[in-house]
Amino acid sequence: QISIIKAKAQLKDWDGVRAEAHKIKPTFQYLGLTSIHKNVVELERSAKSKEDEEEANSLIECIEVQFLEIKPNLQENIDQLTNS
Repeated sequence: QISIIKAKAQLKDWDGVRAEAHKIKPTFQYLGLTSIHKNVVELERSAKSKEDEEEANSLIECIEVQFLEIKPNLQENIDQLTNS
């Protein structure tokens, strides 16, 4: 979904960015990833207002970096759960 958000941002489809951010927001909250969740909430707000594209693009980049940092740990947990 982060890739979808990036693609929609490149097309300046801010309604699409907002909708995708809204979809992934609960996942990060459920996993207790508060920093990413906070950035997704801000992205949703920024995309809805359509006022600051630079801020939205910066948030997208930050969310992607944060997610890539935790992705190996998430994958490891998924693997442990499926192999138990």
